Amino acid sequence: MDSKEDNRRIALAFSGLTVESVGMESLACPVCLDLPSGEVHQCLEGHCLCVRCWNRLDPHRCPECRDWLPHKNRNRDREARIAALAATCDHCGVTTTRGAMAEHLRTCKLRPATCSAATAGWKEMAAEQAWPAASDEEVGWRRERVWGPAEDDAPPSDAAVAVMMMSEATAALQKHLMVARVAEKACEQIRRLSNGMIADSGKLPESMVRARSLCVCAMDAVVEAMRAHLQVAAVQQEGCRTLNFLTRRVGPESATESGTVEAVLDAMRAHLQVAQVLRYGAGALLQSTSASDTAVLRVAEAGGLQLLVAAMRTHPQALEVQQRSVVVLYYCRGLFRPYYWGYFRGHATGAISAAMQAFDEGDGTRAYAVLVLNCLKGLDPSNVPRRGNA
Repeated sequence: MDSKEDNRRIALAFSGLTVESVGMESLACPVCLDLPSGEVHQCLEGHCLCVRCWNRLDPHRCPECRDWLPHKNRNRDREARIAALAATCDHCGVTTTRGAMAEHLRTCKLRPATCSAATAGWKEMAAEQAWPAASDEEVGWRRERVWGPAEDDAPPSDAAVAVMMMSEATAALQKHLMVARVAEKACEQIRRLSNGMIADSGKLPESMVRARSLCVCAMDAVVEAMRAHLQVAAVQQEGCRTLNFLTRRVGPESATESGTVEAVLDAMRAHLQVAQVLRYGAGALLQSTSASDTAVLRVAEAGGLQLLVAAMRTHPQALEVQQRSVVVLYYCRGLFRPYYWGYFRGHATGAISAAMQAFDEGDGTRAYAVLVLNCLKGLDPSNVPRRGNA
């Protein structure tokens, strides 16, 4: 009785609990408080959710630590632990495990036999059985498994997306997140609408609060779409371009908190050979770093300065990539020393010096490039006078 396990069982007995109940509670989904019956996903900090709650989160952040969630990140160890828990059949009383319950139900002789295609007939056929009434959501899920998605659940056409308002385009993007075509066209429509809001915001002051709220929701949806289709260049290009306009509408601080900097850097890193992705990505970074110290810090911490230099070296003939990258480097120049030194200084100096040859004398970007070069030159230890040398 002096072992830790015995003491634990005694303590649980006094509290009216069992080891099994405590174990089940620790494995339950923290959102719906039920034991997951299928896949279990977790955030980067290890917080686990059932797959249904994982897919319903909006915005797609962990409800415990509030970090952004990946598209999927299964915890198979948690799934195996749940599948090994004891379970009793509601129809015949046979005890098995949760993992084997589905197979048992297929052969259970006392399980009610009904027509799965006849939703209305379910209650009549099971009237003599004490079967709980299904919710509307469960009924819809059953029908979808038999008949497929309803007509209004089908992805909208490009023409339909092109006439949507902001809230409709955002809803379509969230609902059909995994359809790359819808993601691209919805981002394009959101960009057009947000551009119109910027142009007309001074004429409609009474609607500015609602317009900003719509743009914040749209921004979260665009970031999620970019994360879901990281390898699709068209979605990344349109997403970066849209985030540029949305950042102008909601402000750089709010945009940075929504994860726009990380989404743009991921897009540029995944498509370093696609000049248009780098062009619009650098433009979105420029919009954030020009007025947000938080955005500048996020860019530096995520390796953005080195990525911008790599973009300039990869596309020396893409003028807008060169111009926008130079200006972002200028806004981030205060973090050259703490985050980058030897490798960055040498490559950045070479890339900016080469870019200056393409800039016209009257181009304002040339002045930014000179300032960045002077900053890099000031960081060079060879330019610091040694003690005793005046």
